[in-house]
Amino acid sequence: MAPLRSWAALAALGLASLAQAWHNEEPPCPSEYAPFEYSGCYADADGNSLVYRSSETSDDMTVEKCSAICKGNGFAHSGLKYYGICYCGNVIEGAQLDESQCSHPCNGDRDQVCGGDNSLSVYSDPTFPDPALVDEDDYVDIGCWSDDSTVGRTLSWPQDQLSSSQMTPQLCIAACKAGGFPHAGVEFGGECWCGALKASDARSVEAGECAMSCNGDSSQTCGGRSRIQLYLAVGFQSLEPCGEGQEPEPPVSSAAPSASPTPSSSAVVSSAAPSQPPSTFSSVVLPPTTTEVPAVCTTEVVFPPTTEYCCGRWCSEPIPEFNNKAGCLVAKGKCVLQTAACLATAGWPGTLECLKFGQWCAELGSYCLTTCKPGRDCSRGDFLSKKPPKGGVKPPTTSTSTVPCPETTAAATPTTPHTPAPTPVVPEPTSVCVQAKNGLKGYGPGNPVGGIEMPFVTCNDVEAEFHSGYHFKQYLFANTLRCPTYKRSQVKGACVDACHEQGETCRNVYAKAQLETKGFTAWVKATALCKVQQEDCLKQNKNVSGGSHCTTFGRF
Repeated sequence: MAPLRSWAALAALGLASLAQAWHNEEPPCPSEYAPFEYSGCYADADGNSLVYRSSETSDDMTVEKCSAICKGNGFAHSGLKYYGICYCGNVIEGAQLDESQCSHPCNGDRDQVCGGDNSLSVYSDPTFPDPALVDEDDYVDIGCWSDDSTVGRTLSWPQDQLSSSQMTPQLCIAACKAGGFPHAGVEFGGECWCGALKASDARSVEAGECAMSCNGDSSQTCGGRSRIQLYLAVGFQSLEPCGEGQEPEPPVSSAAPSASPTPSSSAVVSSAAPSQPPSTFSSVVLPPTTTEVPAVCTTEVVFPPTTEYCCGRWCSEPIPEFNNKAGCLVAKGKCVLQTAACLATAGWPGTLECLKFGQWCAELGSYCLTTCKPGRDCSRGDFLSKKPPKGGVKPPTTSTSTVPCPETTAAATPTTPHTPAPTPVVPEPTSVCVQAKNGLKGYGPGNPVGGIEMPFVTCNDVEAEFHSGYHFKQYLFANTLRCPTYKRSQVKGACVDACHEQGETCRNVYAKAQLETKGFTAWVKATALCKVQQEDCLKQNKNVSGGSHCTTFGRF
């Protein structure tokens, strides 16, 4: 294969400006997330050291705003140039410079540094895994998708430097891997596209619509007319997109602020740490000095653990507290609903442990039925002591702060009896979609290919979303606020998405395990079986509807 040109070389051909026109800019990351870490000052004479330039105005740009833009658009690095022009990318093409070359203050915060005339102040997202660990065979087929939107393309960056007459999925994947893109796509027999994110308005379509032969290998298919065959490498994606897994910050104490943190050594490789890193993202405002020192009291705040059972790169959200059978079954439901999240994000070979997580959830269900009876101890703590989760039970953290004591009154206020917190609303793990059944192939309900169950499509657990008309949700993430939601009229589409998700996971987990343990022939057979099950799933869910399910919040 001829060596692939860099993005800087593409810019010389005028293709970088073309790519901008294809891009649908997603909104900035709206929630808290791990702050980007300073990586250094980098050359950017041609404006292409980072592949994407945001359309947001530089008038009030800050480090945080640019980081939120890049985070929301799926990029690992953010860069600021010339007082606040915001760039994003997964690969930095420019050479690292001395820190003196990045000296312009940001328009939105004069205490922060926003590059120079031809240089970028670059920050890196620490939640991205090491890209060096991603191989071309980590890109898995995620099906055929539409590419006919009038707004933009399904993937944003065309690889026009590649020969259309020699196009194959492997050639396209190699180009996208070189650019650090998690998504690769082939289309119309000879086109290759890459992207950090798949456009939100792209829709999954039947596999037969991507049946056009590849120009470079007629035995393979390369999409179709306005239809793109997509491949995804999750190793190029953040482990915490837009805030997944963040812990609450402890209250601000009266202690003096610590020194500014030093840049992370795990970010982009540099020859030396910057001599003058930019100021930190937050500042401490000291209270005015008073002549009278008020009485102070000590307050303890207990933060519950944010993770519990870990498989590879994924950790579950803890099951809720319970002390009876009903509460225990709710906890079991929350556990089971997270199995798809484990399979989607644990990473290889951690995904193999996800089946054990599912067994652990099943053991919780058995505990509910056998132990939670009148007169017997039944609690989350008791279950965890008998069946400790993989990775260990993480204790809650405690933060102590000093605050002014409350004013006292002559008469003591009567104490209010403690009211236990209500049982969390967790949907029953009962899906409106059906597991594909094929007696000849040996799979069906309770026995999917490789033990890889479909993601659950069931009632929305967020009341505000439910009352906005989105009654259904596909449970793909441990943090359910990130899960895709659907209106009653969209349930068919939800099941289509679930079929594709099951197919992708089947290929990425079961088929890959067959390759590792039994060799290439077993992998080919497993991949084919995953594909047949996915096609059966699409056919057998063609007429599914929400029916009378999820008409009332909290009930299936």
